[in-house]
Amino acid sequence: MPNGYNGVRVQGQLQNLRNMNCVFRAILIGLCLLVARLPAAEASYETGLAAFERGDYAQALRDWLVEAEKGDARAQHNVAVIYDSGRGVTADPAEALRWYERAAAQGLPEAQNNLGMLYSRGRGTEADLSHAIELWTTAARSGYALAEFNLGLAYANAQGVPKDLTRARRLFEAAAAKKLPDAQFALGQVYHIGFGVDPDPREARRWFELAAARDYPGATEMLAKIDEEHPATKPSPEPQPQPAKQEEAEPLPEPQPQPAEQEEAEPSPTLAAATAPEAEKQGLAPPSDVQQTGLRLWLGSLTSAEKVEQQWRQMQESFGDLFQAMDLRVAEVERDQRKFYRLLAGPVPDRDRGREICRALQERDPEAWCKVVDGP
Repeated sequence: MPNGYNGVRVQGQLQNLRNMNCVFRAILIGLCLLVARLPAAEASYETGLAAFERGDYAQALRDWLVEAEKGDARAQHNVAVIYDSGRGVTADPAEALRWYERAAAQGLPEAQNNLGMLYSRGRGTEADLSHAIELWTTAARSGYALAEFNLGLAYANAQGVPKDLTRARRLFEAAAAKKLPDAQFALGQVYHIGFGVDPDPREARRWFELAAARDYPGATEMLAKIDEEHPATKPSPEPQPQPAKQEEAEPLPEPQPQPAEQEEAEPSPTLAAATAPEAEKQGLAPPSDVQQTGLRLWLGSLTSAEKVEQQWRQMQESFGDLFQAMDLRVAEVERDQRKFYRLLAGPVPDRDRGREICRALQERDPEAWCKVVDGP
């Protein structure tokens, strides 16, 4: 629905943010998998994926409706997509809204994001920007890139929230770190025009190059504009190798001992965007993965076990909702003849859940360190 999901412009300056097509791009989560080994309850969902892949949207809808009525959030979301996009059926935003709401109530961030789009545009319901902001905020806390981007635009434009350029930029950075080209292009514009920051053509070029690598419309033109306005930032051509002179061969040097493999350094605080994992492929909702065990959250390293325990108490006081039912483990490590003590919280049921918690923590505290690791 190219005319229904345009990006919000930043006071006329972020001109080429293009149609986000949030439903087309967030809509269909996951790719077709083989059905033969799947249990019967999953097969109907997977056969719907296969039907959608081959363009048989009516059959996909029939298959997904079976699972959607049973309460499968992924199937509910994809049924909503069918009605939202009008693929194989007459577009029905009100019916899409009904199914998005059911999936969003189960915590599916893709559905929360798309439901927010309907409320922001008044499609299938009365426009309610405040509710859209709530939905995008919830999905963004799960680390969903499109919701981070939409919420960033809201803060940049003061649409339903007070204007906050710093928060907008951080949300763009979080989404761009997951390789969302919309956010990469937006950051290029931010640094090109100096929107809430000092203009920085080199940083603008970096983000436009990333967006251009994903064939984002307008990115190549912006690179050409930067070349014209700031030729010094244009990368120098790669030097061509020169043919070696024919000289008497020298004896080969004695083999040198190889340095020991570098162990992982103790962390220094970084922005959440720098530690966000690559975004999952956006498409149809994937089947449930196998749960892993023995995983914990590495929340930093300190110079004594007592400081670790003190830090853990502080984190529980500030972010207790994120660490419910978790306990503390202290792991002693040695770096450069110095001892460090790692704060390990957990366990977490699987890596995806651990990453969700890390993303939520780093959105609240951008300098927080959080990483999913194997632990005791």
